[in-house]
Amino acid sequence: MSDSAVLPADARADVNADRRFLDADECAERFGGISKRHWNRLVDSGRAPQPTRFGRLVRWSLSTLVEWESGGCRPLRQPGRVKP
Repeated sequence: MSDSAVLPADARADVNADRRFLDADECAERFGGISKRHWNRLVDSGRAPQPTRFGRLVRWSLSTLVEWESGGCRPLRQPGRVKP
């Protein structure tokens, strides 16, 4: 029996959010319909969360995006710091 079979529907949505990953197009659409290029610029500049890589696939965890969004979408990289 799977975990989602014994959980109420609203709890199942939370479990699935932890397992859901979005591509750059979906992220761009989620944050106001910006372009994919602009989304990638936000990520490169440290103003958006860094992706998880699955081989050649680049994806963002939905739970990480929700957490970042609920925190006001603040930049993640400190100004003046050099990118490693």
